[in-house]
Formats: sequence, C-alpha cells, structure tokens
Amino acid sequence: MAKRTDYTPDPRFVEKFPAVSGNTVNGLGEDRLRRASPFFWHQPHLHAFGDLQQAVTDYHRQSEAVCAVYTPTADRGPRPIE
Repeated sequence: MAKRTDYTPDPRFVEKFPAVSGNTVNGLGEDRLRRASPFFWHQPHLHAFGDLQQAVTDYHRQSEAVCAVYTPTADRGPRPIE
C-alpha cells in the first residue's frame, strides 16, 4: 500500500499527545531488558497516553454502530458454556 502524504491527524487527538514519546515509554535504546510500560488500553491514569486514550474512546462511543457491538448486552464473543 502506498504511503499517504496528505494525512493530517485530527487536532482533537493531537492536542492530547503527551510530551513523552511512546518509544521512550517503552524503553527504546535502553540497555537493560524490562517489561513494557503500561500503554494504550490500560486505565488512563496509569500511563502518559491516558488523555489520548480517553479522547479516542469518547470519540468512538459517539457511533451507534460501535456502541451496538461493544455494549455489555451485545451478541458477540464466545457462547456461554452450558
């Protein structure tokens, strides 16, 4: 797939990016092995990208189609064991 050169990220998300890079959070260039730090899809207060995560989640929750699939009563996932 050809790389798009005309993409501009949505400002509502750009303003939520933290000052720290995801590469820094996950230790790019570090000499010691360690577990990756909490990142996207952890509780927002646990990581630097929490504000961005919340903005993205809030945006997608505006979609009726998304809400229909991800509501606790949605018909998705494995069938219950009977």
